[in-house]
Amino acid sequence: LNIDYPETSELITVQGSIKAQGDDEAITAIAGALVKGSGISPGGREVQSTLMETDENGFFSILFPVGTTDLELHTESGTTTMLPEKVVPLSTELDLSALEIVLDLPEQHAVNIHVSDAQGVASSDVGILLAGETAAGLFKTSATTDADGKITNLNVFAGSYKLYAMPPISYDSAAQIFEIELPIENGADINIALETKIKLSGKILTHDGNPADNASIKLKHTIGDAVRQFNTNTDALGDYEVMIDPGSAETPLHYDLTVQFNATSDLPFYRKLMNIYHQSTPLHITLYTPSFMHGHIDAPNQEGLAESVVSIYSTEFSDADHPLLIGIALTDENGDFVLPIPSTKN
Repeated sequence: LNIDYPETSELITVQGSIKAQGDDEAITAIAGALVKGSGISPGGREVQSTLMETDENGFFSILFPVGTTDLELHTESGTTTMLPEKVVPLSTELDLSALEIVLDLPEQHAVNIHVSDAQGVASSDVGILLAGETAAGLFKTSATTDADGKITNLNVFAGSYKLYAMPPISYDSAAQIFEIELPIENGADINIALETKIKLSGKILTHDGNPADNASIKLKHTIGDAVRQFNTNTDALGDYEVMIDPGSAETPLHYDLTVQFNATSDLPFYRKLMNIYHQSTPLHITLYTPSFMHGHIDAPNQEGLAESVVSIYSTEFSDADHPLLIGIALTDENGDFVLPIPSTKN
């Protein structure tokens, strides 16, 4: 695979400076702001520019692919600077070699957060994400609780936020979402008591009613910017149980459940999209009747390729950019494989 990257002179260069205007109307350079761009390619697809942080003078210079149109500049917090997210359209009338972007930068507020479990014990290593709408735009910031379950002096802008509390998967405490206005009146601390996970259990049977033992079960959902995944296996009777994050009585969490077997099994892949509220009921699964795809893989020397993993994907219940895995198999010593997939009869 040979790729000829265009000469720099053929690329679109956008450069300039990022500055802030505070409540006192003073304008100052913003160092350490993260700057990136987006646009539309000649083929109509969204493309991204290079990415950089502003220097001590607020200067940046980014590159777009040749032919990109509908340019937009994105600014957000960098490693050392706190900023609301901002999108600035770049019109053709602007001088793209000497941009000056002035952002409104409202007053910052320091907040303290204390996290405990359902028994009131301080919870360490809990990830906290604050994402909200401020007067200056969207803003996100994150931190992790210390050994005492505390986060101190976390700087934010005033606004309406969602607070995502995400304990480690190994904890009994569940991830939760809270809505909060910041700063809190009188500068009070944010105290969070996490609920305990709930148990999901059930039985998995083959299409002919036999227990499906040693099935690998994965349940995952997205909360904030994180994907949380819970894993378990069925026992010899096809039974399973796993502790997972609950939703609320009004708002469920959206889970993606998958069941699969090792590459030498003749049992098919299974997937279910499901909503979990604050309580769970037993979930019993009967696998589809499998169809079988037979095949053979040769190495370049025309000999059978042994122990090669063969996977098949479908876009019927997903999309072309994120195809769904529906079957997996392993070639034998001769390069032959038999791959079970859900039957179209189901």
